Amino acid sequence: MHLKAELEQLRTEKDRPSTALQAETLFLEVQLTRSLASGQPFDDVLRSLKNVILKSEGLVGYPLEPLVETLTEIGQILEESREYDNLFETILEVSSRRDGEVSAARLLLTRGEHQLRLRRPVEAISTLGRALGWLNKHETRHDIVKALYLCGCAYDEIGLPWAARGTLLAASSVATNELWRYGDITPYQAACYRRLKWVELLLGRLPHILAWHELDMTVRHNLVDQGYDAETLLANQPAFTGLMMRLLLRTEFSDLKAVERLPDTLDQLGLDLEADALLFSLGHKGRLEEVAEKLGEDPETFASRIRSLRSNIPLSDGPHLYHRRTATLQSQVLGCKITVESKTEQPCVEVSESLLAAIESFMATSAIERAIAREPELTVEVRISEFADALVEVSIEERAGRPHAIVKCRAVDPHDMPVEQQVEVREAVFKAVVTIIAHIVMFKDLKGDLETLFRDEKVLERAVGFTSTFGAQANVLGNLPKTSLSSWISEKAKKYNLKRDVPWKPEESPEEKKPSGKSALSSHKHGVKPPSELIDTNISHSKIATVSLIRERLWDRAGWTGTVFINDSLNKFPPIFGLIFRNHEAGTEIFRYWREELGEVDVEEKIRIAVVKGIDKAHPHAYRVTVGTNPSAIPEGMRFIAFVNRMHRMDAITPDNLNRFLSAQSAVGALHLAPALAPPDFDGTQAPKIRMDLRIGVRHVHVRNAWEIGINDIDAVAIYDDEDPIIPDNVESAPVKGLLRRSAG
Repeated sequence: MHLKAELEQLRTEKDRPSTALQAETLFLEVQLTRSLASGQPFDDVLRSLKNVILKSEGLVGYPLEPLVETLTEIGQILEESREYDNLFETILEVSSRRDGEVSAARLLLTRGEHQLRLRRPVEAISTLGRALGWLNKHETRHDIVKALYLCGCAYDEIGLPWAARGTLLAASSVATNELWRYGDITPYQAACYRRLKWVELLLGRLPHILAWHELDMTVRHNLVDQGYDAETLLANQPAFTGLMMRLLLRTEFSDLKAVERLPDTLDQLGLDLEADALLFSLGHKGRLEEVAEKLGEDPETFASRIRSLRSNIPLSDGPHLYHRRTATLQSQVLGCKITVESKTEQPCVEVSESLLAAIESFMATSAIERAIAREPELTVEVRISEFADALVEVSIEERAGRPHAIVKCRAVDPHDMPVEQQVEVREAVFKAVVTIIAHIVMFKDLKGDLETLFRDEKVLERAVGFTSTFGAQANVLGNLPKTSLSSWISEKAKKYNLKRDVPWKPEESPEEKKPSGKSALSSHKHGVKPPSELIDTNISHSKIATVSLIRERLWDRAGWTGTVFINDSLNKFPPIFGLIFRNHEAGTEIFRYWREELGEVDVEEKIRIAVVKGIDKAHPHAYRVTVGTNPSAIPEGMRFIAFVNRMHRMDAITPDNLNRFLSAQSAVGALHLAPALAPPDFDGTQAPKIRMDLRIGVRHVHVRNAWEIGINDIDAVAIYDDEDPIIPDNVESAPVKGLLRRSAG
């Protein structure tokens, strides 16, 4: 109490402002400590500390640094608090004005490291990304290596391997400058090279794994020679060994001839067990049999067990050898699967790597709360073109009703490019990223979300300035990087001829058996988990899926304008549920692609058709039809699923047509879904042409009453907030009321 009284007295000394503010600071620090220890609210204390920091400007004698250091360190406990965010931003602004941008950037670096340690990788990416531009100076080169390394680790945690690779490559390049300028080999280099080796392992790119492994081990042995701890630096990596063996045991049978001279190279790189696995795949079983016998296992069982190793992160299905004219690169962002088919001639692969890294980085902090993919898949083609107007240019066209990007490159050497060309490529990649994102991503608040990304998070620096392959890879791996299989194959090496006549069939392992039972979503009404269980901004992008049978471009052109019902009076045949389209070509294309995906009969019940009745008191017989995907069709292991639907309101005068159809469908137990092509100047009175040759057999239509649909219902999209749904007089707490209240809010 005596201390408190003394501090209270000192706080009032107006003639000594610096002393008074120091006393107030100490008083608030004591209050904050007590609040944290007792579990009491502390937001008021944080607001007062914010005012203290603002008052400190201009007070020469006030020691701001200790307070900033304390509040930055204690931030690990306060990360959940919105007031701490406000306090930190004030600290950042004042520190920047007082001590310069570098001081502010180091605060961001410290906070980003804390956030990553607290398993908040998305926030870490946002925080660290803001620091990169300020740290991109020679005097802060160690800080930017650390920031880039941490940022790469954060990308890796949320399933964005190309962004992780690009950012770690930038970190490696800056760290390697120590070698080129001063001849220094440093632990920073070793950390970056090893992490890159792991990222490439997850991507399954065998030549790239070997390139980084060779450099990693060379640097680590050199550090041991310098006196660094050998046990730490050269410790075995059983997880790496196991996953490399798994990868090589999954080599495609058609690729095995290409790796007949690779085992000795693996041995020379210290990858003995990995060589054993490859030899086994080739049919030379002796070495792996010896390993299995030492472990007391049957060789076939041992090999099958290694091949079926699983991880909590996505692993490649097999090695990518980069020995053909085309290479496939894949990514999953916000639920959209991106598949790039790239020519392997320069600079196509480097453009593909940079493009995927920039897309992943750009959208890294927007998952779920700000944006979601509107398309389930995007295909990209990267090729050389002598007629390209720029070094890199992109155009979007339609393939099978989905967006398809064509990226054209000029033939240039990506490892020997002047800085001006590197800048030109980065600018072109940025334009390509913006073009692609516009076609596959839907933002909750386009203007506000983009302002946050560009102004607050400095996404342009994060996503384009520090993820490119161009320049960075050559600085580390040289102008002739060993990133193709031919780089690792010597004609003088011993050839282990393929002994297998047919592909090896491993024993089925418990790890590979798919879990039985219902989907994780099936316990919730209509297959949708409440938002409180799903919305996690730190969710891995590999756990997000957009599920859609709707090809948006086709539906936009098709002009869905209504429905038509046809049934026979005796209910001997399935009734027809016709979707009326004004554009005949687009309408028939929709059904052609559905027939390719689903067949003539939707046996797996992937299509979901719902009729929502009672949507509008003013029009009691009006109903809304929704066409989308059944939740039972979701991929295994997903934690967040976005469904894409198309809806159309039918303003029926009487319920007769709908009731007659529903009665027939119930009696027969099935229906035909078919395109109905509207005649010119269709106004609803003319009969459309039914294309029965494109019909699809469907089991049933989901019929719902609007008043039954609540917040977490899959049919909530069919309730519009400008409509007044019909609620029976005897229903007091209709779920739709809560849905409408949330929409209004």
